[in-house]
This record gives sequence, C-alpha cells and structure tokens, in this order.
Amino acid sequence: MEKFDNVLATIAAMGGLGLAAMALVDALKAIPGGGVSRIGFSHIRKVLRLFDKVLERAVGKQWEAVIMAHWINGRDRDDQVSAIRSLIRLGLNTDTAAQLADIGNVDPVALGKAAGKLTKGAPLSEDEINLIGRVEAAVEARLDAAFDLAE
Repeated sequence: MEKFDNVLATIAAMGGLGLAAMALVDALKAIPGGGVSRIGFSHIRKVLRLFDKVLERAVGKQWEAVIMAHWINGRDRDDQVSAIRSLIRLGLNTDTAAQLADIGNVDPVALGKAAGKLTKGAPLSEDEINLIGRVEAAVEARLDAAFDLAE
C-alpha cells in the first residue's frame, strides 16, 4: 500500500509541476513581446512582410499585432493560415496587386485588373480566376513553410 501511495504522490507532484509550468508560460504572454510564446513567430513575420502592403490594406498598420494575437493564444494552425489568407484576399486591390503578383510570379497588370473586378464585385473570367488561384497557391505554400519552421 505504501508503494501505491508513493505512486499517487509522484503523479500528483508531476501534475502540479505541469500546471505550474503552464501558468508560467501563460504569465509570460503578458510581457511585451510575448515571452516564450513568441518563439517561432519570427519565421511567420518574415513571410508576412512579403505581403505587408496587402495586410495593411486589410486591417491597418497594426496587422502584425492581429496575427500575433492568434499565434500567442495558440489558435489552431489551419485557422491561423485561413485567417491570414482571408486578410490577404481582403487586402487585394489594384494598389496592392503588384506585391502579390511578385509572390505568385504572375503579370502584375493582369492581377491588378482582376483585383479591380473583385473590389467592384464584377464577375471574373476563367483566366482571372486561375490567375488569382495561382497567387493563392503561392501564398499558401509560403505560409505553410513559415508555420512549419515556426512550430
């Protein structure tokens, strides 16, 4: 019976240590910069700066803080990538198309025209849909790589 008590005491002690470690990590999130929760975000930031004009158009100058909030709070990776893709789609317009055209290796003028149609809600041609799809695929590949490195 004494061995059983020792096992229970050990399990309780490990559980308490785990709880204390989780509390410490959560407390460090309040430190400017996010403490250990910020580790890995530099890989994501590096890729996001490729889309900085597009993201700024979508949510303003504080776009990085918006995305960092999802990272620090441990939002599911797929949800984070999906949110970023949505913001990029939201920020795509004739002024920001050139930045994304470079990423997707597509013609900036053609992407600008397609972006103009998106902004106005006009129907897109099949070529324009394919063009935007190509850009989205390039963006997603870079985001996946950034999150892989960050994790």
